[in-house]
Amino acid sequence: MPKFDLSATLQKIGLPRRLTAHTLIDHYAHALGRDIRLSTLPGLSASMGWCGLWIRGEDLVDYIFVDQAAAAVPIFETHIVAHELGHVVAGHDQGATAEASLIALLQARFPALPPHVVVRAVMARTTYELEAEQEAERFATLVMARANLQSRSPIGRAAEQALNHWKD
Repeated sequence: MPKFDLSATLQKIGLPRRLTAHTLIDHYAHALGRDIRLSTLPGLSASMGWCGLWIRGEDLVDYIFVDQAAAAVPIFETHIVAHELGHVVAGHDQGATAEASLIALLQARFPALPPHVVVRAVMARTTYELEAEQEAERFATLVMARANLQSRSPIGRAAEQALNHWKD
């Protein structure tokens, strides 16, 4: 899987003026010309150990789900959404398919999933061993750092310095 240039992507697409999970989704959906939908999913973390889930549907819609409890904390929700968007931007669904057993498991455990979602590819993190997960997390961290930097936050400036050491 080819790496993508985190900084160039953010430079090109940018960030919304006010960073929230919803403004980030709207901004990237518009910039990428994709249909990206955000929902909470009760029990995602308790049942699967995931805070977020990205499903690329057969209908070519990107569905990003955030654990309902995590979504109650706006900064967590925004970071999780940025991580899942990192998968979208990096094209981590290219050539990926979801196994029938995973699809069945998701449908059984999460009846709140829209019934029309036919899963083509799934990305959900339990560890950072996969390169795709590392890329998505770096993207999310860079999004959050840039947003803090834009707001002149000392945390943002420190994070930006640390991120300058991450080279693709």
